Amino acid sequence: MNLFGKVLAAILFSILICIPFKQAHAEKTGNGGDACEDQMKHIRDNLGFWLTNGGPERGLRVPPGVTLAGYESSMLRYISENIPFTQRPNPYKAVLSCTSDRIFVDGVEKTCRNYDSDPRTGTPSIQCNFQRFNQTDSNRQYFLMHHEYAGLAQLEPNNGPESLYIISDQITGYLRNEVVTQLAVVDPVHDRGSASSCTLQNGPQVYLNGSDIENYDDIKPAIDALKQMENAGVCTVIPVSCTIQNGPEVYVNGSDIENYDDIGPAIGALKELEAAGVCIVTPAPCTIKNGPEVYVGDSDTENYDDISYALGALRQLQDAGVCRR
Repeated sequence: MNLFGKVLAAILFSILICIPFKQAHAEKTGNGGDACEDQMKHIRDNLGFWLTNGGPERGLRVPPGVTLAGYESSMLRYISENIPFTQRPNPYKAVLSCTSDRIFVDGVEKTCRNYDSDPRTGTPSIQCNFQRFNQTDSNRQYFLMHHEYAGLAQLEPNNGPESLYIISDQITGYLRNEVVTQLAVVDPVHDRGSASSCTLQNGPQVYLNGSDIENYDDIKPAIDALKQMENAGVCTVIPVSCTIQNGPEVYVNGSDIENYDDIGPAIGALKELEAAGVCIVTPAPCTIKNGPEVYVGDSDTENYDDISYALGALRQLQDAGVCRR
């Protein structure tokens, strides 16, 4: 999303948030179904990331009379943890829960349903039957969750037992298979066919469909091999998240790729991977703790003898988009 779009979406969201609401949000749990609720929350968080990082700008079609900024702000009204530009909790964040009870809408059994004002809590909520939800494949789970949020946002309002899926029908085109299925900020894939996925993991090693193909001494030849395989039609490079952790070491999707003596070359390697489409740099909170040591997330990245050097490294990481304060 460009700067103007982000500001417009945030302003629209802030206006929506200011409409009075009778009860603050408090997350509650239904009857059992921990795996169901964990997956619902994962999809919610991934939807929030996709919405705030320009995902819909990659070709999503919205209904007549709805702008992309309006779509994003309306969806985020029920997803975001905090009100934009503040640390105040968002009272409209939908409560997610799973239940063993069967769910019906006008006599028709459903996997999930949304409530603008849940009779149990007085807040917006989405509830799913955990047995039906857990038996649904991950692509369909994303479709269902997006539809429930779009229903709350009045973008896909329910018409009795019938449902409209004007936007949700497009969502699976943006999914990419990683360690888990999640939305990526990429152009949608309309026909995945039977293409295999490939990426870099430990070493750096080239992996095809989760299997180690070849190990390399350096990131560059590993990237070249990956691109050779993709150009030959053997596989599709699937962008995953990457960051810098202990060492500093470059991590791709939680897997240690290469260790460096200094933050500068580690950042260079990270940017090389991102430019090649192997991964997307995922910003994490960063700070200075014991030593002084620079921490990215909960991971000690590098130790320094002096605070000024640690601050310089922190700024390098922030400028590169590796972390945020």
